[in-house]
Amino acid sequence: MTPAACLLHCNYSVRTAVWLLLLLLLTLAPAVGRAEPQVNAISQPAAKPSMWRDSWPTFSWPEGVATVSAGALTAVLALRQQPQQARWSGGILFDDAVRNAVRLDSAAGRQRARRVGDMTYYTAPLLPLIVDPLLVSLLAHGDGRAALNSELVGLEAFSYAGMLSFVSTRISVRERPDATQCRREHPDGVGCERDTEAFWSGHTSIVAASAGLVCASHQYMPLWGSPVADASACALAAASALVTSVSRLAADRHYASDVIVGMGVGFGFGYAVPVLLHYTRKKSALTLAIEPETVGSGATFTVAGVF
Repeated sequence: MTPAACLLHCNYSVRTAVWLLLLLLLTLAPAVGRAEPQVNAISQPAAKPSMWRDSWPTFSWPEGVATVSAGALTAVLALRQQPQQARWSGGILFDDAVRNAVRLDSAAGRQRARRVGDMTYYTAPLLPLIVDPLLVSLLAHGDGRAALNSELVGLEAFSYAGMLSFVSTRISVRERPDATQCRREHPDGVGCERDTEAFWSGHTSIVAASAGLVCASHQYMPLWGSPVADASACALAAASALVTSVSRLAADRHYASDVIVGMGVGFGFGYAVPVLLHYTRKKSALTLAIEPETVGSGATFTVAGVF
């Protein structure tokens, strides 16, 4: 792994480990969403309903196990050195045409574009993991239930997106376009890095996962108080994902196919995890009642259930 790649991925691994430690502590706490003790209805005002609806399943222990497992695999893959011999280099389909149109000519310009992509990458968790659950849900609304579930679901989506990004780069071993260009200009390889972490774009995938989370949570919960404000949160996160994608192309770190696939996978997990596992899924209900029966020659019991 190159020093630059190590810096990016190792920092991401440390950040992932911190969040997963928080996850372990939270999952050992009492189950979220349980009924609170009854208080005197006359002396106490009615509690404000949670933005996390009663019909939505809360974050479950199987999700916690899956999230921790995905984070652990991500850490293992991040610590393993990427193969130096590329299995795949060069563009496919429209890659070369997009590269010629978007790639910046100067090395200084490409470096600036790379810094922009790094900035959006490292700030990607702010909205879905800090602002919305902690500042808005917990502090502004006093909604601990929504805050805790949103935080854990966000960690879950990020863990899946990060894990698959590392799995993809380790399997595909695609050479970055700037590494290929360097070897073309310097056949002896002097000053050229062996960088084979092109497919797919991890930066784009993580920032797109953030956009998916923000768009999903603001679609189903009135976090910012109005439809216009909540739509603007989604637009802001989506714009950050688009900036990341363009910056990775302009910096010549990825081909268009790397960015498109990373965008699709990242946004897909960011949006699908909360929506499919929680917002559009109803709690499973099981009610059993055992009643004595006196019909017949002896005492019997009847078991009735509602599923």
